[in-house]
Amino acid sequence: MKHTIRTLIVTVGILTCGVVIPSARAIEMGLGGGVSSPWKGEDGFSVIGQLMGSTKSGHWRFGGEFEYRDYSSEFFGVKDVDVESYQIRALVHYLFLPDAFITPYIGLGAGISVNVIDKDKIERAKPFVDVFNKTGVSAGGVALLGLDRSSRAAPPKSEGKFA
Repeated sequence: MKHTIRTLIVTVGILTCGVVIPSARAIEMGLGGGVSSPWKGEDGFSVIGQLMGSTKSGHWRFGGEFEYRDYSSEFFGVKDVDVESYQIRALVHYLFLPDAFITPYIGLGAGISVNVIDKDKIERAKPFVDVFNKTGVSAGGVALLGLDRSSRAAPPKSEGKFA
């Protein structure tokens, strides 16, 4: 399964680079992370890598991102089941003020998620439950609303005075 996930990640990465790099006015790469909170279970962590290209006007940004999540959740009444989630998304953002230092944006995305659970823990705790497969694949979408620091704008100038 890990070989399939790696192949999928590399393929999407190559396709994203093939679309983003030749058609973009500017390329932006990002790396982030944080806390992942499942619907039921314990918080874990999340790491995100992103490759985006922007149009000449700077209003449109497009590309993709990969996210890895590691957390514990509850399945069939069994608590603290380890989950690893691999998510790949295609994204489109519209930046309202691309030349401003801070710009609001809206966006849409569609992606695929591969979730790997610890089926052995579930089957040990609930012998009558037969988990068919420890890996599940799903598709979904996201809507985004946020603020971003524009790479097109210079930071505001300071004259060294405090208000």
